[in-house]
Amino acid sequence: MNYFKFLIIGSDLPALISASILSKYGPTVVIEENKYIRHKSDSFIIKRNLEVENRFVEKKFNKIELITEKEREYINTEVIRINEFLLREHILKSLLKRKVQIKTGEKITSVGKNTLTTNRSKYKFDVLISSDNCRKINSALNIKEEYYHELVISRNVKSKNVKLYLLHKIGGVKFIWVLPYKRETKVIFGFDNYDELENVKRFAQIFLDSNVGGKTTDAKIRRIRKNLTESNKENIILIGDSEGVGCCLTGEKNYYFIRSSMRIEEKLLGYEDDRITRDKKLCELISKKLNMGADLDFNDLQILKILFSKND
Repeated sequence: MNYFKFLIIGSDLPALISASILSKYGPTVVIEENKYIRHKSDSFIIKRNLEVENRFVEKKFNKIELITEKEREYINTEVIRINEFLLREHILKSLLKRKVQIKTGEKITSVGKNTLTTNRSKYKFDVLISSDNCRKINSALNIKEEYYHELVISRNVKSKNVKLYLLHKIGGVKFIWVLPYKRETKVIFGFDNYDELENVKRFAQIFLDSNVGGKTTDAKIRRIRKNLTESNKENIILIGDSEGVGCCLTGEKNYYFIRSSMRIEEKLLGYEDDRITRDKKLCELISKKLNMGADLDFNDLQILKILFSKND
């Protein structure tokens, strides 16, 4: 049986950042069920108080165009598009130098109190960190799985601004993010009910032709945990997608994906950032209200503007 002080599930950015942080405290291993470490998330982050080296930043945006059914305005903020491939490569090199083991092609079959079994190996651990949403771990923690769904479509047309449309369930869609890349525009349609997928696709086609232009080069469906849940076991910590991201509607997803990995050290040392907890609760309130199908009122929009424009 292999022993590691820290066993990290998943190979997305939160997992790799956590491995980098935890490796200084003891033997650490990263386990990924796929054969390769994959590029998994969008590269846009509402920067807030995150420190990101300039060499990993492809482009900066200083505003978000917020569009509702009643108004349209620009919110001054700091959004960055990172070069995630470059950032991953940098982190992976540093992990190899620190002799952190990275094992791919290992699918979890069972989870015990201090043990984890995969299709290839059996591990003993002191602390398990789950970054990639894993049903075996969720089951061990008695977590009910609830998801948002995202239809992600890439179009071969350039856009200038980051845009957020907040809708009242038009065509089953609750929000739309328009994200400009170098040679294309990625449009994310968020919805709850997977049974409404065909309606969402029809609405998406009309929206894209009317508001974005170009032709579709790629389309895929993603699911994201929406019920933020803390682990009820002291030696299992949920971060990133595994923790649940009810904030994806308000654009906080990638911020918390990365920030949750940085909280690992805080939890181990017995303290937590009150500012992050407070902001997270505000995001949850907005997300839950949208989830219930309610219209956003003036106060809701003011909260959003504060979240987007806040840098400290």
